[in-house]
Amino acid sequence: MESDSSEITNHKYKEFITFKIMTSSSNNIKPQNCWEYMKCPDERRKKCKVFKLDFGKECWFLVRDGVEGCYNSKKYNNCDDCPWYVKNNPK
Repeated sequence: MESDSSEITNHKYKEFITFKIMTSSSNNIKPQNCWEYMKCPDERRKKCKVFKLDFGKECWFLVRDGVEGCYNSKKYNNCDDCPWYVKNNPK
């Protein structure tokens, strides 16, 4: 029997792989980063850990794991409310 943490890790991995497949160049989706979509100014980008780690295409993987520094994570209750997340994770 797998532990809860293994199940979470496996779920996150599957979610990440699904996202990568959905946004591959063969799908004709223009690559974009959260800071471009959310129009974050340079001053905000310089302070943003998501920007520093170049994780803008899938920022929710960092923010949901408690990485602080994303300005928009303070603006929305959670990633499910963020327009960037909603755009990339249609229901």
